[in-house]
Amino acid sequence: MLSISDEIPVGSYYPLMMQNILVSILAGVILSNYFMNESNNTPWLSIFGLLSTALYFTVFIEKCFLSNLPPTYFRPLGMILYVTSYYAFYKFVIDAEKLNADLKANNE
Repeated sequence: MLSISDEIPVGSYYPLMMQNILVSILAGVILSNYFMNESNNTPWLSIFGLLSTALYFTVFIEKCFLSNLPPTYFRPLGMILYVTSYYAFYKFVIDAEKLNADLKANNE
């Protein structure tokens, strides 16, 4: 998608390319973690990763391809994705702390 966009300034092409690669790697690591380590708190991490990736690509598509549309179309979607992704991360952290506390209590 980055290579077919005409509205990207020349100076920001390489940072955007690196950011796209890093977001893709992050999504791959989170999904592989979900499939390889099935524990109680892993679904929240995968939900966070998928929502964060969707948020990034929604903002990228809005800024690079649909810049002539008013911001009322994608801003609410971006806000919903942002809030739900960080809520999923919050739930992941809370569940991980509960799991660690339970393991610590069982070992004592």
